Amino acid sequence: MGNKKYYIILWLVFACFMYRCSSDNNIIIKGFNQTAWQQDSLGCMQMRKSMGKELESNMEILSGHSSSELRVLLGPPNIIYEREGVTIYSYFLEPGHHCSDKNWKEKGYTECLQILFFIEKDKVKVADVIYP
Repeated sequence: MGNKKYYIILWLVFACFMYRCSSDNNIIIKGFNQTAWQQDSLGCMQMRKSMGKELESNMEILSGHSSSELRVLLGPPNIIYEREGVTIYSYFLEPGHHCSDKNWKEKGYTECLQILFFIEKDKVKVADVIYP
């Protein structure tokens, strides 16, 4: 009976380890300030612009991660587009009309520097910075 308890405990430790390793918090970009990025949720505080370049230059780290992992790192996207089986997450990098007009989504204000993440089958494929 003692052997059975040992195997159950060993299995539970292994299951907890596997759950921890598969959590959605495993995108790490050295020097990237996740807290500052998420605090500047619309790019209006002008903290995101340089960070967008950091993200773009670290695309190899982001590629292959799930959309939920990306959302843990960056927070919810400012705009989500759906096109032909591809989901596009758009994050504003600088101030625009969206900083002064609370109805910016209804009015279609998106003319500012943005970083886009293309997601296919729930995996990040590529990022691109869009200039207005």
